[in-house]
Amino acid sequence: MKKPLTCCQNRGFSMVEVTMALGLISFAMLGVLGLLPVGLSTVQQAMVQTGEAGIARQIRSDLQQISLTSLPTFASQPKYYTPQGIRVASASSTDAYFIATFSVTDPSIAGAATSFNTSAKLVKVTLKYPATAPTAAQKSKVFTLLTAGQ
Repeated sequence: MKKPLTCCQNRGFSMVEVTMALGLISFAMLGVLGLLPVGLSTVQQAMVQTGEAGIARQIRSDLQQISLTSLPTFASQPKYYTPQGIRVASASSTDAYFIATFSVTDPSIAGAATSFNTSAKLVKVTLKYPATAPTAAQKSKVFTLLTAGQ
């Protein structure tokens, strides 16, 4: 005599259901893995921008502490910084990532023949990175700071 089928005897998932579930999970994981490179590049850009901001803050602080007469000496040599924006002694340091170069000019009014204030200077800072890359492969960021004489 055959026993009647009950709900308790049909336990588990069929092979089709398992295959469909794996397909859906795989499709979702492909989307997540596709976003991984975008996220990594965004993190790298954020780290570079944080380093640049720290360097700009440090240079601004240095400019506030020196006189206008010693500004050409300060601007004559490039400065080297780590990715975190900390100054290092030289380009030969393995931590050097940013190179800061400077040019100093008198501020002027557009269209004016002469500068309007000799007790102030514009300092154009060019940050290039990575320091170990060939010059053609380096990226650069330029910003200008105004410093006033004491």
